[in-house]
Amino acid sequence: MSLRARKNIIRRLKNNEMPFLNTKIEIKIGKELTKRQISYISQYPLDKKFVCDFVLIPFNIVIECDGDYWHANPKIYPPADLNKTQLEKVKRDKFKDLYLSKKGWKIFRFFESDINKSPEKCVDKIINEIKQQLKDIKNPLDNL
Repeated sequence: MSLRARKNIIRRLKNNEMPFLNTKIEIKIGKELTKRQISYISQYPLDKKFVCDFVLIPFNIVIECDGDYWHANPKIYPPADLNKTQLEKVKRDKFKDLYLSKKGWKIFRFFESDINKSPEKCVDKIINEIKQQLKDIKNPLDNL
């Protein structure tokens, strides 16, 4: 995606000009985060490079909700059988993950089928990460 296209998407998101803000699977994850009283920001533009489905800023957590087809869920779509669009998405997802992890973000990607099956289990993984981070903060001298 070109820099111009990315900037246009981010501008449209900021101004609520997108045809939609959240997909069905993003809505499910958002509802589960809200139910568990986890504060988040959705459709968060990061470094003028990416828009993340959700961020939990205090914990440097990014949550991505990936459609099975478009993001080529390997449980459904064998890597050898991917079309050009799927290959490009997978490549971009890997680049995004690498970039964000180098910036200190912890990335969680959940596929559509996993979210539809149990958004609770997906959010459980986020909660486990938050608990681990809080444990590390509460006992900083334990690491010495």
